[in-house]
Amino acid sequence: MKKLHMILLSGLIILTLITGCTSHKMASSSMLRTVGVNETALPIGKGTIAFEFFNNRAATVDVITELSYQDWPEEGNLLIHGSKVKDYCRYNGLNARVGIDNSTEIKVGFLTGSIDNGYNYKYQENEFGTALTTKTDLNTGFSGYQVGLKRLLTDYKYPHRVTLYLDGKYITFVSDESVKQYDGYNLEFKTALIYGYLKNPEKRTFPSMSLYYSQANTNRNESLAFLPRVKKLQAVGAEFNVNIDMGLIYAILATGLEKEITEETTDELVPYFGMKVGFHLRSGK
Repeated sequence: MKKLHMILLSGLIILTLITGCTSHKMASSSMLRTVGVNETALPIGKGTIAFEFFNNRAATVDVITELSYQDWPEEGNLLIHGSKVKDYCRYNGLNARVGIDNSTEIKVGFLTGSIDNGYNYKYQENEFGTALTTKTDLNTGFSGYQVGLKRLLTDYKYPHRVTLYLDGKYITFVSDESVKQYDGYNLEFKTALIYGYLKNPEKRTFPSMSLYYSQANTNRNESLAFLPRVKKLQAVGAEFNVNIDMGLIYAILATGLEKEITEETTDELVPYFGMKVGFHLRSGK
């Protein structure tokens, strides 16, 4: 048995010396669009300032992957490919909201997150023929800014409340150094009609329903021949949410269904869930 082990070990060493060491390395660059609106029907009210933390869903648009295979010491191959994907991730951030009057509200904020692109497996053999595998998370980081405008279309004292909401986002992406040339930005625009029923605006625990349209204009610095550098992704959605009033603190819980209508990464109705938690810094009541 000892002789057999020695023969096998010698064979592995000889094989390693002949073939050298191998290494697989992967890097990815992804882009995304955000999903849903997560807004209630009633503006926050005249003279009110609020800060809110949010956690919402985003949909990955596509991914460009670089896979390198290196034979020690100098031989190597590089494979770059791109594809549409159906993965989803979450992003979070902070908003500041200001009530201009009882019918108008403006919002500014920032968002951040990362897209999970899978794993990088590095495989290497040492001089003893032992395989070493290193597993590293791959992701594309992103950050951006957003502005929003909410305008009540019905009378403030009328319990049936219909609001027009407009939202804009600018998102930039940061990938691994080797695929950084494929990074870019996403300029989004959303518009929604939101309906809610609330008799007394002083008590703001109430449900809302909205219909919205979304357009995400993604633009890569560079791309592959078969993968468009610029995409204009459009989607429509329906959302139900509830605003929970807890005095100085409030929460908004939202759930909905969204359907992409151009350049589909998925042809299915996509469910989603989002949430916000905020507090009123000052009230004009």
